[in-house]
Amino acid sequence: MLLPPVVTRIMAGALLTLMISAVPWRLAGLAVFTIGGGAAIAAAAKIWLGIFPVSYVTLAGVIGLIASAVAATVTGLGSLAGHTGWSPGITASNLRMIPSQET
Repeated sequence: MLLPPVVTRIMAGALLTLMISAVPWRLAGLAVFTIGGGAAIAAAAKIWLGIFPVSYVTLAGVIGLIASAVAATVTGLGSLAGHTGWSPGITASNLRMIPSQET
């Protein structure tokens, strides 16, 4: 369930780094992606699929926070290091999504 928001936010972070040079506009873009993406994916998961028993607002908030963490990591590292910063940002985002197992 979390893979589509992660992949789209990686692309959003890369696009924000490429297309927008001013930092305040990048932050505004991150906010739009966070709110819009959280609301859209929560609507699909809650209303259309009906797979989560929590409220819509709670689900949208959780998905939005996860998505913004990924997009902010990719955008921030891309801003600091240019195109070479995307690889550590994508790797860090993907490693956060791998659940830890205890044996």
